[in-house]
Amino acid sequence: MVKQQLLALESIDTFYFNDCQLLGLQTKLGATQLCYILEAQLGLAFQRKLTNDVAINFTSGTDSGLGVTGTLFENVAVEELVHFPLYEHQLSFSDVHIYIYQNERGGYFLIPEQKQFQYFMLIQDECLELASQPLQNWINQIPDIQACKIIDIEGLGKSKENLII
Repeated sequence: MVKQQLLALESIDTFYFNDCQLLGLQTKLGATQLCYILEAQLGLAFQRKLTNDVAINFTSGTDSGLGVTGTLFENVAVEELVHFPLYEHQLSFSDVHIYIYQNERGGYFLIPEQKQFQYFMLIQDECLELASQPLQNWINQIPDIQACKIIDIEGLGKSKENLII
């Protein structure tokens, strides 16, 4: 008999989000433009590795789209695998990582409770400062970013598990 081991995200999220800060970004910029501006303005060089993208399987209804009534395929749930881009920056001489998650992809949301934000920035150091100011203050000074707000990670509920990579 083969034992299956399942990853219990409930026990991991407390450890994973310890000493983290989550920022929500409102902007009309595309992901590449946002990364370029953050590098030009703040010196944060984000990189995307396709293997790190967050993949979530969404189930939408029970209409399979096959149109075959009276068969086994009539009420099959439709599943769609959606990849949310993830960008990463590691601070020099440190183990601190900063991640940018795209919130919306093809009508689906990574964090449905926060649809007003186009991106999330997860900082693995809640006290991170640049030139003696919190990162949020610097981001709010960038004209192309309409708002940058701190989000309570615990208030996200189950969808915060989507941020665990």
